[in-house]
Amino acid sequence: WFLPGVLQTVNGVLLVVIILEILRTVLAHFEEGGFPLREFLVIGVISATRHILSVAVELTVSHGGAAETRLSLLSLLAAAAVVVGLVIALFLLSKSETPKEAAREE
Repeated sequence: WFLPGVLQTVNGVLLVVIILEILRTVLAHFEEGGFPLREFLVIGVISATRHILSVAVELTVSHGGAAETRLSLLSLLAAAAVVVGLVIALFLLSKSETPKEAAREE
């Protein structure tokens, strides 16, 4: 009973972080203009991680059949692929920025 509670708490905290990141990104867009790609990639990583934690809680708590377990594992695999893809995109974005752009964002 302890583990599902902890994972649900982490899930809730990540949801709040996602909402705050979206609000910060929208406000920055209105103030500075431009498209904040890095922030949206970070929000995507946080969202996919939150989904992974949600599915992990469901797998831990529920005692579903083989079909449900298989679907949950496929969902985990897809979310993990999304996280890897977004992290690679963040890496490529950071490599493509000039030092002047990187200093301006900090």
